[in-house]
Amino acid sequence: MSYRVYVITANTARYNGEEPDLSGRAVVKTLEQAGYTVAGHQVLPDERKILVECMKTICDQRVADILVTTGGTGFSPEDCTPEATMDILERPALGIPEAMRAHMLKASPLGVLTRATAGIRKKTLIVNLPGTPDIAQQCLAYILPFLKLGVQTMNEGA
Repeated sequence: MSYRVYVITANTARYNGEEPDLSGRAVVKTLEQAGYTVAGHQVLPDERKILVECMKTICDQRVADILVTTGGTGFSPEDCTPEATMDILERPALGIPEAMRAHMLKASPLGVLTRATAGIRKKTLIVNLPGTPDIAQQCLAYILPFLKLGVQTMNEGA
């Protein structure tokens, strides 16, 4: 079964066209290569209210089975993706970001500096990825089997 995934890049400079959206493109490419259907991809500014409203709409209207964000998970004052995600979660899925951080630590001790989170709203699994293209791609490739199992489990009996 092919799952629908929506990708949001959270980065104001990319939203304003000041730099290319390399991480979003890398995430989309990884998903397509793994056989997932990309239901949509958009770039949004690092603004909590905008991220909240967009993510709520995607989840509440069942646009996707999985919602992946890239960017906005660092320590910069404008980084707010984890907070926006936590604002709308009905149930956290803390093992996913824990697994990503553990996996990232194999390559760099800086893996501890991501504040990514994950969880469930309605029947959509939401996962925050870092905004660096190669790190986002590596994290996503590592967790994809877990995401598939998570969505299958969420939809049992549905």
